[in-house]
Amino acid sequence: MFDRMSSRRHGGLSAPNKRTLHLRPSGPSSSPSGEFRCISTRTAMTGKDADLIEIDVNDNRTRRVRNDSRPAAVPPAPPEGQPDSLGEQLVRYGTHLAASNLAENTKRAFASDIQILTEYFPEHLSVGSLTLGKLEAYFDWMQKERKAPCNNKTLSRRITSTRSFFGWLIQEGHLQEDPTQGLKRVTADPHVPSILNTGDIKRLNQKASDIFWQSQNPDARPLLLLQLLLQTGMKKKEVTSLRFSDFTFGNRALVHVRSGDGQPAYRDRHLPLSRNFGSILEAYRSQYAADKDDDAPVFDCTARNLEYQLEDLGRQAGPVSCKVGFEVLRWTAAVGDLRVGVPPEALRRKLGLSPVAWRNTRVRLHTLI
Repeated sequence: MFDRMSSRRHGGLSAPNKRTLHLRPSGPSSSPSGEFRCISTRTAMTGKDADLIEIDVNDNRTRRVRNDSRPAAVPPAPPEGQPDSLGEQLVRYGTHLAASNLAENTKRAFASDIQILTEYFPEHLSVGSLTLGKLEAYFDWMQKERKAPCNNKTLSRRITSTRSFFGWLIQEGHLQEDPTQGLKRVTADPHVPSILNTGDIKRLNQKASDIFWQSQNPDARPLLLLQLLLQTGMKKKEVTSLRFSDFTFGNRALVHVRSGDGQPAYRDRHLPLSRNFGSILEAYRSQYAADKDDDAPVFDCTARNLEYQLEDLGRQAGPVSCKVGFEVLRWTAAVGDLRVGVPPEALRRKLGLSPVAWRNTRVRLHTLI
């Protein structure tokens, strides 16, 4: 633990917008060997402190300490030997997050969200003292009084992050009751995505089939791409990462969507295809990759080029309700699955979504049914 000593100017940091703080270990046995120098840059125009940089004067180790953004003063450092303090538990939860199977974006969002707790509550505060009333006041401050107020969508995610943190505390035995259970859900007006109607899909399939079977310059790519997206609801990046070896045609036609390096396991999945998809893929391969092996990419063009081909197919098919693209076809496929009775959990796995991402997606899907 460290005690802040008096502020004074130091060496080359004597400019008007610089200040130097000396920190040293607390207790009677303080010695220069444990001394830290803390440098804080002050912005002359705004008067706001930047991040603190602690520097060990012996081996030049540094660490960054984020400033408190509350109007109140920085809370005192937590005393030693208090394992249930908010600061200690946030560090441990961060370790838990890093080792979890959540998507990297989710990990970063959760880690950033829960750190805001220390802007409102002192780090030495016991997690057991955080009641529903205190958390309600905290989120009210976050939305209305914090220097960087948030909208309903961000607030909803931060409530979810906080619930995850307290759920972990209960799982680890640090709490008996969850104070976040009484928090009111904040519903943001979801952006309603565009989807194709039944007539649009029929016209697109007909036009893609005509291009596939035309006598002059037949092209299997539009039909292959359209059917692949309508049957699987894959993301653009997943489609462009496909290789011919990812398709298998035995008792069932399947495509293996690989999660990729550093991606969570739930994104790795096998998706079913129609029986005639194999013949479409075979015709496509004879046109575009006849001399390539199974490890070759299915689509050797850019994702942008594939987007253009989908848009062009939509224009050729006649009037359609919206512009045809990867995102529209993914949502169209998902809505179609729900309408024919695919269970929500099975659809979540098919789309390769985490439970957290699925909550928002499910709300948006139900606005389209």
